[in-house]
Amino acid sequence: MMMIIGGLNSNPEKNNDRHAYETCMDSLKNDDRARAGNGAFIAGACERMRNNYIQKYSTTP
Repeated sequence: MMMIIGGLNSNPEKNNDRHAYETCMDSLKNDDRARAGNGAFIAGACERMRNNYIQKYSTTP
């Protein structure tokens, strides 16, 4: 069991980057400000995060 848990945290920076992207996407879906006009700005930020993740880790978040 410890090997599995240890394997999940083998790259904390990658895990943090993935979590940040997922949080950004959740904000886009759930935030009233996104629906009120800031959606394009938030979507652009999320897309940049996604592209940076792909470039850095060669996989999608």
